[in-house]
Amino acid sequence: MLRFLLPVFVFVACSSGKGEKEENVLATVYDKNLTLDKVLPLIPEGINPEDSVAFVKGFVESWIRDMVIVHQAEKTLPEETLNVEARLENYRRSLLVYAYEQEYARQKLDTIVSDEEIEAHYEANKDDFRLADYIVKVLFVKLVRDQPGKANVAKWYKSTQQKDLMELEKFCVENAVSFYNDSESWIYLSDLMQEIPIRTDDRATFLKSTQKLEFEDEEFAYFLLIHDYRLKDALSPLSFERENIKSRILNARTNEIVRKMRTDLLNSSQSQIRNYVEN
Repeated sequence: MLRFLLPVFVFVACSSGKGEKEENVLATVYDKNLTLDKVLPLIPEGINPEDSVAFVKGFVESWIRDMVIVHQAEKTLPEETLNVEARLENYRRSLLVYAYEQEYARQKLDTIVSDEEIEAHYEANKDDFRLADYIVKVLFVKLVRDQPGKANVAKWYKSTQQKDLMELEKFCVENAVSFYNDSESWIYLSDLMQEIPIRTDDRATFLKSTQKLEFEDEEFAYFLLIHDYRLKDALSPLSFERENIKSRILNARTNEIVRKMRTDLLNSSQSQIRNYVEN
């Protein structure tokens, strides 16, 4: 790190033109000084020499702009507004507490969540897993309107034969504007409609009454096969909520780790605590 900061020291030494005691002063605004020791800890790790000098220059310029305003604020604002020390200390305390809690939890957290845990959480909290939108499992193809081979696509996408589906995939990889086929994964209907411009004012009725759909517009031809669907406000499938549930479980573990750490630290520090406002 020192060799990367050498250009900064050289830059400061060449730029200051000050006596030995003031050689670390980077800038002065009225009676406030910005010194090198305040800036060095802020230089990003691994930065190259040229960028380190540029960082210091940019920081100094920003500090000068801010301090001009600070000087004016100290002259004109009422005393109660200027008294920011308590608020700054409270903010600093909150930052330190949060940083320590996050690092402590990161070190202690078991991030492995079993399928059994996910399923048990789902069963115990089903009311939390209501769909906010319609979801579907689909196959869709989007071709340019005059694409050769379009008739084959119209046959293949409806087929249940593995051979036909393999032919469809091969054709679409080479020729389709877009192609999607996953009978196991759920996607939002609204996301599908970004690719396939389905025209409907009643999405529930559309899903209930439509399994296959083919249509064209001025530019493209569309083919849609709906494998399965779930309506808005219905119970969300476990497979759709798996990652969400995993996050919930990990968050609960994190909260418990932090809660226990807080309790343990408080108990172990009782001899060092004096609360003079207790009842």
